[in-house]
Amino acid sequence: MRQQSLKKLVCSLIVFCSFIILPLAHAEQIQDAASFQDKDIQFVYDQDDIYKVYTTPERLTEVRLQPGETIRAMFGGDTSSWLVEQALTTNDNGPTQYSLFIKPTADNINTNVIISTDRRTYRLMLCSANWYNGIIQWSYPKDEQIARQRALARLEDEITIIPTDITKMNRNYKIKAKKNYLWKPVNVYDYEGKTYIKLGPKTEQSSMPVLFVKEGKNLQLVNYRIRQGYFIVDRICNELELVSGKDVVIIKAVPDEKRR
Repeated sequence: MRQQSLKKLVCSLIVFCSFIILPLAHAEQIQDAASFQDKDIQFVYDQDDIYKVYTTPERLTEVRLQPGETIRAMFGGDTSSWLVEQALTTNDNGPTQYSLFIKPTADNINTNVIISTDRRTYRLMLCSANWYNGIIQWSYPKDEQIARQRALARLEDEITIIPTDITKMNRNYKIKAKKNYLWKPVNVYDYEGKTYIKLGPKTEQSSMPVLFVKEGKNLQLVNYRIRQGYFIVDRICNELELVSGKDVVIIKAVPDEKRR
């Protein structure tokens, strides 16, 4: 009986530990270039990964960073046994590009290099072998996704029509704030069932506030979008709050018999 209980306990511990170890394993994932002997390689960039690169004393390995990216600092574990040089390529039709040229001074040695840029951090594991990777570079799918999202937002921004007919606007709103925050709204109105909140002209110099709607005594998140400097809510609200940290701006509708 005691043996069965002990077995159950051990199995439970194994399962519990597996949940702890799996996330850590991802954090220390190594992308290895060993299957690309004497070939160029393109890693998929992940901020948590380590990139294993193979070099040889008789050849140079080129590590290419993303075009437009600038090196801020570089650190190496064994700086005496490895030669590392930087070069900057200027393109007439595009951004400049940094490259590192790496070569070990002996066989069968290894070290690590950390490259800090204005966009990200690369962690390399350098190995000296009898073969090498000619060119190392990366693809950046997350950057590409963000770029697509920004392009879509710009397109939506271009096709969003902000009302200009003041005769059809309900501008009966009061704006209350303790200070004149950079993002404090300069105008609030509703038009055909939507609420438009025009943010201050210096909003980009501060943290963007979050918009809440007040229902009774409770604050609730409300769906909104930001277009052409406006918070646009697809409904009319009697009371709204813009919050950034401890800073709060209260927007209240003024009762009006003609209110739509």
